[in-house]
Amino acid sequence: MIFPPDTVGVLGGGQLGLFFLCSARRQGYRTVVWDPDISCPARACADVHICLPYDNSDAYHDFSGLCKAATVEFENVPVDLLSSLATKILISPSADAVEICANRVLEKSFLKTNGFPVVDYFNICSESDCELAPKNLFPAILKTAQMGYDGRGQLPISDHSKLLESWRLLGVPCVLEKRLSSGMAEFSIVVGRSHNGQVVFFPITKNFHKNGILVHCSTACYDYKDVFDQIYSIAALIVEKLSYCGVLAVEFFYDQGELYVNEMAPRPHNTGHYTMDATSYSQFDCQQRILCGLDIFQPRQLSDSMMVNLLGDGWLFDDPIQWPYVMNQRGRLYLYGKTEVRPGRKMGHVTWVGKQDDFVEEALKFYQWFYYRGDK
Repeated sequence: MIFPPDTVGVLGGGQLGLFFLCSARRQGYRTVVWDPDISCPARACADVHICLPYDNSDAYHDFSGLCKAATVEFENVPVDLLSSLATKILISPSADAVEICANRVLEKSFLKTNGFPVVDYFNICSESDCELAPKNLFPAILKTAQMGYDGRGQLPISDHSKLLESWRLLGVPCVLEKRLSSGMAEFSIVVGRSHNGQVVFFPITKNFHKNGILVHCSTACYDYKDVFDQIYSIAALIVEKLSYCGVLAVEFFYDQGELYVNEMAPRPHNTGHYTMDATSYSQFDCQQRILCGLDIFQPRQLSDSMMVNLLGDGWLFDDPIQWPYVMNQRGRLYLYGKTEVRPGRKMGHVTWVGKQDDFVEEALKFYQWFYYRGDK
């Protein structure tokens, strides 16, 4: 076990790294972030910021020398780096698990091989694969095998004749996935699994996306309780089959009575931010406890909640953000300290907590105002 004031680290300095370090520091640990971005959000809660590329040998020496244990805040950390660090310090989750989650081809293969339900798909790695793709997959979505998140690296394809042209635009290995109906619902769950096999679940959220990016989610999704047990069961089996140690997010599609695993993230998740306000301890607290070898316990849900993401789009209207309106919401505002605003970039979020009837109308009104208040 690792106790304060020992040092824990995180690879990646975005908002997930920031919240992890805040949790660790609050409990008395010293903290290190390794991120090449000098203005990364996590620097605000780090005792040490190693601001060098991930292939820098000096950075490797410093990070492994400072930390007793380290985790990741994004899945695209070089796998070789994680494997090498694991020979010197405790790394959670494992390089093998991160590699599977970071590559759709490996991820789909893992899920299908282990009997988990997935949407029909076909791997596209060459022009000849485009010719061989089953026509019954269309309409479909072409997704890059790697570096595809928040709607990036995804192209809708109406029919087989458009596939080759679309694949040439992306030019990398992809997964062609059958598109589900317009009435499809999306859910996610954050699950924690410790070194000794303890498994805990955070409440399930229903998620809503705009251009492939999460814009709001809510735990008040009781109309779908019939599928909750299946979600819990699948998530528990996934972490067991992965021999997983850490916090894992699993996303699901639910369409016409069928549940499918969409993808996995080997870290805390955007849809789990509500846990900082609406459960007895957060996904980041759970991540920190698992990393340090401490016991974990089933979190208690303290209230319903709804979270609205604040994407960069909301900063780019001719009508500027009215901060008095934002600050006077009953929701709890989190801004991540990012200096560059871009469309689709996650700049912050607002979380409402309480009874569903007390906040849903206000939260949805805020969402409509933030994203649709004027022309760009």
